[in-house]
Amino acid sequence: VVCFDWPGSRVTFATPAARIRLRMDGGRNHFNVVVDGQRTGVLRTRSGVRDYDLPLPAPTVRGRDRLVELQKRTEARIGTSLGSLFGFATRPVELSGLLLDLGAAAEHMPRPR
Repeated sequence: VVCFDWPGSRVTFATPAARIRLRMDGGRNHFNVVVDGQRTGVLRTRSGVRDYDLPLPAPTVRGRDRLVELQKRTEARIGTSLGSLFGFATRPVELSGLLLDLGAAAEHMPRPR
């Protein structure tokens, strides 16, 4: 499980999967979806644990890993205890799983130095 709430927070992984679905409680947030350095769309989430398909371009080379990044766009007050002071949701974003193509795996990518 990965939890985050600040804008600009990101989760990055590599996978050869052609289809990626996230299982998460995203609150009322927006996320940039970036694949191999190119923004492919915006994911808009709702409260409660739900599955979301990521907007992905067709793979250019079948079986080649693609670097996938999910970047939070909305302000921290949307998903933190500070948000309760302003009448917003009171929990951080919680990413609880990736659902990938059969046989595909995801590899955590280390933070660049």
